[in-house]
Amino acid sequence: MKNKTGMLPIITLIMVILLRTITAGAEEVPEFSFVGSLRSGDILQNIDFLDLKDGNPWPKEAVYTAGALEIMKGYGNRNFGRYNNLTKEQALALAYRAAGREEEAQVAAEKFAAANPANVSGLAPDKYWANGYFALAVTDKLMTQNDFLSLTNPAVAVLNLANLTFVRDAPASRQDFAFYLGRQIKSTGTRGQEKLFHNFNDWEKVDPEKIPYIEDMLIKGILNGDGQGNLRPQENISREQAAAMIKNSIDSLPATFVTKPYFGTIESIKN
Repeated sequence: MKNKTGMLPIITLIMVILLRTITAGAEEVPEFSFVGSLRSGDILQNIDFLDLKDGNPWPKEAVYTAGALEIMKGYGNRNFGRYNNLTKEQALALAYRAAGREEEAQVAAEKFAAANPANVSGLAPDKYWANGYFALAVTDKLMTQNDFLSLTNPAVAVLNLANLTFVRDAPASRQDFAFYLGRQIKSTGTRGQEKLFHNFNDWEKVDPEKIPYIEDMLIKGILNGDGQGNLRPQENISREQAAAMIKNSIDSLPATFVTKPYFGTIESIKN
């Protein structure tokens, strides 16, 4: 089918599963054969988001990529929430998942629960697992001990409410997520590239401790400006924008998440 310009449309596919191609006798040996995951059906169902059917198409590939790699997840009702603000809690968890540390966070959550049963009683599953990410964040100096105690101990939370620097349900900013992600993908923080960074009209709005990581993200093409000369570091980041940053950082993620594009024709699919 041709579009109005007379050119064939380009179709991008995320292939979660291709069954093994078996050759016998004089059959042509395939150039590539792929073995699919037994969980492919669940993954495909989990990324069948209704709110990606319409609207701006540019972030769809990023959302599907982050979803297929199970770094980002929807709300469980086939809704991704593409325009919703990413919360600080979600931003922190995403950064650790992108670094392949989700299991480590789950173990940390279980250890915390065993040592503090009263503090996790009645917690919803997402809040329960968040304690593990918070524990890792304290060790990695992404969160203060005071914030950790306030987030995980109801009694302390009441006393320290006014002194919190990390509010779990507060919107995460673009620089927040870039900082968390940069720290987790082992970015060393780039210095000496001020020319690129200072090209933005609002570069002075970036928190000083985050500047090296923001610079590194800019150089690697993980973080981009708005096309009008602004970086907008303090602006809330949406879930689809976070997905785009994850997709842009694929080359920096652990080998588990490495993806490669293949172009060609699938000639046969066999069990």
